[in-house]
Amino acid sequence: MVTPGGETAFVARMIAESVPLGQRVRWFTAQLGKLGSVATVVKELKEKGVKNWAVGELVQGRTKRWVVGWSWVGWRPAVRVARGAVGVAGGDLPFPSEAVAVKVAVDEEEVGRRVDEAVKGLGGKWKWDEDDGVGVGFVARNTWSRAARRKGRGAEEEKNEMAFGFRIYVREVSGDGDKSAGTEVVVRWLKGDDSVLFESFCGMIKRKVEAQ
Repeated sequence: MVTPGGETAFVARMIAESVPLGQRVRWFTAQLGKLGSVATVVKELKEKGVKNWAVGELVQGRTKRWVVGWSWVGWRPAVRVARGAVGVAGGDLPFPSEAVAVKVAVDEEEVGRRVDEAVKGLGGKWKWDEDDGVGVGFVARNTWSRAARRKGRGAEEEKNEMAFGFRIYVREVSGDGDKSAGTEVVVRWLKGDDSVLFESFCGMIKRKVEAQ
């Protein structure tokens, strides 16, 4: 296909056309033939205010193509999807949507209890599966920092808009032989546009688990 300005100009027009569609479409995607085009397209996404995008690659034999997806909806794709391209500069990849918040030499059941206790006190929605060591939650805003507690309830909560979503895994880490190397808590960012909020939440989980 030949188009004025090449593939980057074509995708730039797609990005501009996606703006008025907004959240009526979950994801927009474009395939690129040049690795160098990825940086140009991601720059265009950032300039248009996109905070949720993904970069992947398609390989068939010796042929490689790159795929860039973007969304005006806050649901975050998994790391393997959002950061699925080799050779792309770190600044052109989205913020990782998964992090090991903490690893401690405490048994899995006790760590799960600490996580459940910490999160259910935040307000919002929270469901913890003790048997599987997995919990899913949503909150309207940062309710865990000292500044947030002083601020109290906000307009976001009154509208019942759950702006930040997460899934937490508590799992045993294998050590040498049959020995356990401890327990780790992994936080998966499910929904939201603010990476600082995600990092802050992971930090809170770390403090709560280590404090007891």
